[in-house]
Amino acid sequence: MQELDIDGVVLSPFGIFTCVCIHHEGDIEANISGEMWHASKEGSSQFFLNPLNASKIRASKLADCIGASCGVRDIVTFNNGVRFYPGRPANCFDNSQVPIEVMRYTQCIFSHEQLRYFEQGLYAASHGLNQSRQTAS
Repeated sequence: MQELDIDGVVLSPFGIFTCVCIHHEGDIEANISGEMWHASKEGSSQFFLNPLNASKIRASKLADCIGASCGVRDIVTFNNGVRFYPGRPANCFDNSQVPIEVMRYTQCIFSHEQLRYFEQGLYAASHGLNQSRQTAS
């Protein structure tokens, strides 16, 4: 799972959510169509790759890894108190907002059996096991 570079995964009947955590503070200039974003705090600044682009790719790879054809969503989390300009992009949240974002979905798309299958796929992938052998046990 380390090669997917995903910091957290939430399995719920309402979807599978991949969380990518970005550790920047202060003001972030978030150009959703740009390659780079700019973070500044108290006179220092730095540029970093647009995390939205990477999170979509990581969510897609996770979906392939566990065999989910739909319902995998990506979330990018930032430290609490980060300020975005010109505005907060979709799928970007403070760490404390992630549970609220997950709970806002109300239509079940996965059964408990499917979630158990996905959980086994995650376990198998993270421990280097053959998934077909793991799900059969």
